[in-house]
Amino acid sequence: MTKTIRRVIRVNETRTSICLTNLEWDAIDIFCEAEHIRRNILLGLIARYRDENEQEFEKEREKKTKLEKQSKKKKTNLTSAVRLFLLQYFKTLSSKIKKSRTNTPDFNNIFKILNDIFKS
Repeated sequence: MTKTIRRVIRVNETRTSICLTNLEWDAIDIFCEAEHIRRNILLGLIARYRDENEQEFEKEREKKTKLEKQSKKKKTNLTSAVRLFLLQYFKTLSSKIKKSRTNTPDFNNIFKILNDIFKS
């Protein structure tokens, strides 16, 4: 199994900790290298957009009548937001690659990924 690593980082002038697996930290580094952005800037952007989205949700919720039953949306933590960002990024990359490939699965690559996850 992959090891979970907790790191203390500075996001938007605030120290916070984030706990991700070593594969997720590697994925962040791959993204940052490919997009020429520093890790703390990326994490700050993710945190800022997460916060802005949740503020918009709260404004919409307040506009509704008090008679309606309203569920309280929990704030998405930074770890979850980073994971969602990485999944979306690699999903987008995968769809771009898929357009240039044949229709046969690459089992060597699939088994390599499974081995990386469960045998490291």
